[in-house]
Amino acid sequence: MTSLRLYVDNTSYYEPCQTAGYFAPGTLSTGQDTPASHVNITTYDISMDKAGLATISFTGKVSGVMVLI
Repeated sequence: MTSLRLYVDNTSYYEPCQTAGYFAPGTLSTGQDTPASHVNITTYDISMDKAGLATISFTGKVSGVMVLI
């Protein structure tokens, strides 16, 4: 999975920040970088019915900052 988007409405969504140091406390004043956000998928289930409709459900944890796009 290359990206995760959590939609709020038809056009706005949250996604994990891919920029190191984005909104990180002290980054601008100290120049220290912080790791970019990432998603760790802990469990998943994939199924397909006889008509060929596939579904997936998963549980995951986001580490870092989510940004509203």
